[in-house]
Parts: sequence; structure tokens; C-alpha cells
Amino acid sequence: MKRAFFLLLILFVACAPESDETNTDTDNDGIFDVDDNCLLVANPDQLDSNNDGIGDACSGDTDEDGIIDALDNCIFVQNPNQLDSNNDGIGDACSDLDEDGLLDNEDNCPLNSNPNQEDENNDGIGDACSDLDDDGIIDGDDNCPLFANPNQSDSDGDNIGDTCDATALFDSSETSIYIGDQISFLSTSTGSINFQEWTFEGGNPNVSNETSLDVTYNSIGNFDVSLYVSNGIYEDTYIAENFVNVCYNKSFENNQWDDWVSNGWAFSSSTTCPDCIYAWQNSTSPGESIDYELCSSFSDLPNNSTLYFEAMGDGTFELLDRLSIKINNVEVDVETIEPAGLTSLGTYSVNIPNNLNTVDICVVATLFYTNNIYLNNLTICEN
Repeated sequence: MKRAFFLLLILFVACAPESDETNTDTDNDGIFDVDDNCLLVANPDQLDSNNDGIGDACSGDTDEDGIIDALDNCIFVQNPNQLDSNNDGIGDACSDLDEDGLLDNEDNCPLNSNPNQEDENNDGIGDACSDLDDDGIIDGDDNCPLFANPNQSDSDGDNIGDTCDATALFDSSETSIYIGDQISFLSTSTGSINFQEWTFEGGNPNVSNETSLDVTYNSIGNFDVSLYVSNGIYEDTYIAENFVNVCYNKSFENNQWDDWVSNGWAFSSSTTCPDCIYAWQNSTSPGESIDYELCSSFSDLPNNSTLYFEAMGDGTFELLDRLSIKINNVEVDVETIEPAGLTSLGTYSVNIPNNLNTVDICVVATLFYTNNIYLNNLTICEN
């Protein structure tokens, strides 16, 4: 009886169906897991080149990044994070989306071609991708990437936007003054300026970093003004040569003689020329002439200087027949700029010789009985 039971048991076991585990094919390659040498990767050929019992489909990791080749989206370049920005199945470490010759994982702007990898602010984002000034223009196309300029205005056509393109400009209250006077200067420079430096030849102050200021000039001459500006990226310098003309002027208003020494000249209270000085010959001898001198001395005059003066006579003689100019005791030619009228001052000039350390100037009126001459505004300028 026992013998028959065991025979039946053996037949039952032999004929029973296989378990679910035996029939499982995880990778759907037609090879049941129990016989598959690579359970997670389909390999119906079951190739095992080194006969180690592990199919080649599972054992290969060419770039040794811990991802087997069969699952690696970039087999020849290590990319354990398997980053795939555009989800094209090719890892960024292997792809060059913008076709600029740089792999995406090394490209500071993988979606816009930028083979030179320009990065103006060194933030790791290529200019071709970033918009540092948030003006809607990416830096690679922006003619002023650090200062917002959505209109991209470029007045001088140098491919640097006006907002960035530092341009030195200035205004002044005057350009021609007399010794001791001031000129007001104002920088009107453009281009997001954050630094400026002025240089005022012959001025006080001589150098300044102010945007606006007053400058005093205390010597005769023609002087340059220069302005350097910068916005930290771009810079410019504007030099205005001989911009300031400073002259010496002596007006005898209110009987002010200063350094002029008079021999016979007096302050005029006449309505004919109230601010003038005058010379008058009132000798009782009609044929007698008298020289009346007005003199002063100057040092270090610039070359090519000219003396200007205003004068008129009483109408009974040619003015320049009775009025002369001496420089260092030598009479010099006088030119007429505007001849005097019967009641109006004329304008006259004299060229001062060059290379003189000291210049002694004398105005000489040679007058006869009842003659008189009026004089005012002695001015010296560099041509």
C-alpha cells in the first residue's frame, strides 16, 4: 500500500505546472529570468564574451560612470547624473545642441551657439544666453550688456550703445574773461558715467573730479580744458584746445589807477566819456606841445600778445597824430580797428614784441593848446 502512495506522489510532482517565478521574463527578451544572463536588459542572444555568466548587455560600462552601457545615455563620457536637458535620449555630456563645437556639459550656453564662450561678468552663464541688464536683449546681441537700453541706440555707429558709450562733454558759462574772473563748468557727459576728471590749464583749481565747479584764471593766455570720463567699462577724453581766453583789462572807472603811473592824465568827469581818463593841454602858449604819459610794466607776457585800447580826441586833429604807444621806450605802430567819432571811442591795437621778459608800456599823448584826448579799457590778450 505504501509503495503505491509514493508512486502517485512522484507522478504528481513531475506533472505539476512551473511556478510564476520560473515563468518570469523581466526584460521581455524571450528568455525567462531563471535562464537570462542579463535580467534587466533585453539580450535574446545571451552574448557573454568572457564567459563570466553575465551577459555583455549587463557587464559593459565603457565610461566607468556606474551606468551600464545599455542604460547609459552617453556611453563614452562619464555622466552619472544622466542629465538630458532636451529629453532627446542623448545625455548633455554627449550632445551639442547649439552645434557650436562644445559639448553641452562644457558649454556655458548650450542652447545658443557661442564657440568663443564670452562671459562678460564671469557668472558662468555665457553672454549669448544671459541678459544681465534685464532689458530684453540677450547679452550676446546687446550693444550695452550691463546697462539697460532696450532701444539699442548707437548714435555714432561704433556698435557700443549710447547708454554704455562713455562720451565726454561739457558746457561752460564763458570762454573769454579777464584776469581774476571765474568760469562755471558743467559735465554733460553721457554713458552712465561714474567717474570724471577735469584738467584746467592755467586755472585754479587745476584738477577736479566734481561734476560742476567754478574755475578762476589769474594769468593772460589761451588755455586748454580737458575732461576724462569713465563708466567702469568704457572711457573717453575730450580736450578743448585754447578753450579759455584770459585777457588783462584796465578800466579807469571810479578813478582806479592800480599799477598805472600817470604824468598829466586825470580822471574824467565829463559826460562825453564819464569812465575815461583824459589828457588836456591848457598851456597859454598855443605853439607849445606837451607829452602826457601813462605807463605800466608787465612780466612774462605770452608771445603773440596784443595791446588793445579805446580812445578819442576833441575832433580838431587826427587822433594817431597826437597819440602814440611806446614799448620798452620804443614807439611802435598802432593799428585802427574802429576809428573814433566826435563823441565815441575808437578801438586800436598794438602788437607786443615776442620773447621779452619785461614789457614796459607807455601811452603818450602829445597835445597843443586846448587839445584833449580820452582813453579807457587798456586790454592785453594772447592772440
